Amino acid sequence: MKDKSGMIKLSIIIPCFNSQKTLLEAVQSCYMQGFDLQDFEVVIVDDASSDATKEVIEQLLDQYSNVKAYFHDQNMGGGAARNTAVSRSVAPVIFCLDSDDILPSGMLRKMYEHLLSNKLDGILFSETRFFEKNINETEVVSNKGVGSLITFWDLYETGSGFLTQVNFMYTSKAFGVLGGYPVSHGFDTQGFGFNFLAQNLRVAVCPETYYFHRRQQAGSKSYYEREYEKGLLSINTYLCIEKALNRFDENLISLILNYDIFKKNTHGTNANLHDAIAYSYRNRGFAIAKNNDKRNVREIFIQLCNFLDGEDYLSANESYVKCLRLLGVVTPIMLFMQLRIAYGLMGVGLQNRDKFAIKYLLELNVFQKRRMKRLPSFLIKFKNLLVQFIPKNI
Repeated sequence: MKDKSGMIKLSIIIPCFNSQKTLLEAVQSCYMQGFDLQDFEVVIVDDASSDATKEVIEQLLDQYSNVKAYFHDQNMGGGAARNTAVSRSVAPVIFCLDSDDILPSGMLRKMYEHLLSNKLDGILFSETRFFEKNINETEVVSNKGVGSLITFWDLYETGSGFLTQVNFMYTSKAFGVLGGYPVSHGFDTQGFGFNFLAQNLRVAVCPETYYFHRRQQAGSKSYYEREYEKGLLSINTYLCIEKALNRFDENLISLILNYDIFKKNTHGTNANLHDAIAYSYRNRGFAIAKNNDKRNVREIFIQLCNFLDGEDYLSANESYVKCLRLLGVVTPIMLFMQLRIAYGLMGVGLQNRDKFAIKYLLELNVFQKRRMKRLPSFLIKFKNLLVQFIPKNI
């Protein structure tokens, strides 16, 4: 698997936080992927864990010669941990593995070869297999589109799977194009995936590949679950797509501007911003409406977002006022924009500006909060059993 220069071919990065119970199993699965020891590295970043994760990492450093580890002095979030790991990686191809997931034998070798032979920027598993305690009892989510390139709009198609919204394999060159994982909000993996496709990078699904994704037990919630239960599903979804808004027509921009990201933030049809956009996209398409106001709002709002991204807050405020005049009402998104501009004008840096705005909104108690609900394991098993009896054409 080495090239002519003898360099490491694959860097497996593992961000972790309070992962003492699962990290060892995750790392051990990396050594069943069909690579020689000298051909890959495992880069672990501990995001200031408060349990015995550091002791587990020290054990791994003693056990494996190609494991590297780095430690954050304070908790900085998943995006920052992933960025630290990539910055310490040396291979031209990177795979990000969550510290509680498990890789079946030979999957990364298959994906790596598929990525190189098809000159791709990224490669996805064809299945995510959710489990709680037993990897023989899983709920399967399949990625659609095997044999063709994945596009940005595939993220909004029914039954397309998670695609790039979860961890996948990609080139270090593609990572550089994106500038890393977002660190200003709680959906760093999802945001990275949206931006990946928004940049028209070449991504495909690798046939006959899968991995095991652990569902956390009570008292040990995943990062996504914690964000969801705070009521941040829709506002984080918005931040994921903000850099891709130039792909949206005026109808979808109007939907976003008027959507109640504070109250509509739960799982269910049209119950959150992502599903609302998907429903509108599938049912209305992108016919250009003969509505000058909507077109003007779209243009001004995208300008506002660009000024925010460039930290030009005086210009952002001017665009905010123009947009507000056309809308005639302070919607939840516009309130959020106002707070982001205010924190920026106060000198809060880009990485913390959105976090501070969201923290303030949380203190105002404006978000609808709801506990994550998942199918009990015995029902998942029953559901999987039924699948084999259901005709495929239904």
